[in-house]
Amino acid sequence: MVCEKNFVVGIVAVLVENKVISGKEANALVQNFSNQSAATFDEFILSEGLVSKEDLLNALSEYYQVPPVDVRGYFFDTGLVKSMPKDFLLRYSVLPMEVEQNIMTVVAACPDLPGLDSKLEEYGAYVIEFRVGLQRDINDLIEECYEEPILTEPDLCGEAAEELIEEDEIDLISDESI
Repeated sequence: MVCEKNFVVGIVAVLVENKVISGKEANALVQNFSNQSAATFDEFILSEGLVSKEDLLNALSEYYQVPPVDVRGYFFDTGLVKSMPKDFLLRYSVLPMEVEQNIMTVVAACPDLPGLDSKLEEYGAYVIEFRVGLQRDINDLIEECYEEPILTEPDLCGEAAEELIEEDEIDLISDESI
């Protein structure tokens, strides 16, 4: 998924402004990645250690003007996630976080994607509030939510569920008990 055309230039400018990277590094990144997707760019600067995950999330937050969310540290309600088709969630790299009254908060890799809010509204009459997260983490968590073992209460997905399972705080339903 490609966000907007000037994504790399915009994020690099924020990273320079926040003194996370130098002007020289910024020029090289813009030259090499100006026609790449946000996911490719994000993955590269993280894997090369050019920025920390926290610095990138903060830059994304400034760029999109929405709060950042590290989805790896958030407890997602599997029922809410599965209320939308997996292919839709993966196509738009979006995860519903919570619904409170008539407001649905979602984390998206590209919260400014034209028409994303109206596509989300097809799954309920909600006002949509966006947060920004890393596309890789969002898509990984979507996969985990749809492939997780059957859990008894609480219904969680992602690393939070894995941690609880490892600590034996959630009872798994075995095949023998079904």
